[in-house]
Amino acid sequence: MKKLALTLILAMATSLSFSQTDSTATQQLAVKQDTVLHRITKTDGGKLIGIILKQDSREILLLTKDKREIYIPQHIIEKIEELSTSDFNNKGVFVGEDKFATRYFLTTNGLPIKKGDHYVQWNLFGPDFQFGVGKNLGIGVMTTWLGIPLIASIKKSWQLGDKTQFALGALVGTASWAAPDVGGFLPFGTISIGDRKKNLALSGGYGAV
Repeated sequence: MKKLALTLILAMATSLSFSQTDSTATQQLAVKQDTVLHRITKTDGGKLIGIILKQDSREILLLTKDKREIYIPQHIIEKIEELSTSDFNNKGVFVGEDKFATRYFLTTNGLPIKKGDHYVQWNLFGPDFQFGVGKNLGIGVMTTWLGIPLIASIKKSWQLGDKTQFALGALVGTASWAAPDVGGFLPFGTISIGDRKKNLALSGGYGAV
């Protein structure tokens, strides 16, 4: 009888222990959900930011900043990105990454343009077109408003650390219509420290005309 009573007590204690563990795990999950923000990009280009409360193979339940709960079907979701505090300004407004993070006014840095991304940088002297054509690989074309010179660029980047990047690339240019026989070639290397909002780069190269 004593053995039976002892067995029942141990069984109840074990059950209570598992129950408390499950409850603690659930609470930890809830805390995690309450602190992680995601940006959901839909196939129509629309974007929503909030906390993912529930997700299955059919839909996502998102809690937005204004406390609305929105069900989003999985088939209209193109991308889900986890956000960090650096994606918001001091007022809590989403700012995201700088579109022109891979370049300065005239020169480039070690940060790669993402595959599929592209942009046009309108400078005082002329336009600069950049395209992400592969993993950490970008090509571009820059010129002046007169089309002199016409310069093509290529750059391949590598991530050396959390905030350290290295890139190798080249510039190939011509005087275009003004002097078709005049051209130049400039291979270069760049190392940069920082992220897509703040960074410092050191570049060097040797050119030939």
